[in-house]
Amino acid sequence: MTEESAGAKREERHPQATLDDAPPRYVRVPRCLAEAWSSVRKSGTIGLHGIGVLNSAFFGTVWMTVDDAFVSQRARTSCRTLGSLLDFDRDRTAQALTDLTARIGVLTRIALQLGEDVAYPLQRRVYGLLEKFAEQKPT
Repeated sequence: MTEESAGAKREERHPQATLDDAPPRYVRVPRCLAEAWSSVRKSGTIGLHGIGVLNSAFFGTVWMTVDDAFVSQRARTSCRTLGSLLDFDRDRTAQALTDLTARIGVLTRIALQLGEDVAYPLQRRVYGLLEKFAEQKPT
């Protein structure tokens, strides 16, 4: 084999093949970065989908609140005396506060679940790295 053809064969090798032939201490960092990037992409994808769900839930909650306001206003116009209007407003205020608390609770649970779902791939990756480092023998 001539020197020229050996050089050509060396250049045809795929970068992954050269990485596989490298000593293990040189391979750790690129593989670790590739796995970390994969975890970041998964978290980003989950986060984008979750933000869409949270957005839909938020606007659904706003729409329900507006709808409740229209129903309340329609019922308010049916009150004939000042006393019945004040009683209706007192009862409706308590119900509106209960509805608001429940809706904020739902949005909060969705946001917390979104945070957990986004953090899961990253957390799994970090725990995997810690386990690998714990298993390694000191050199």
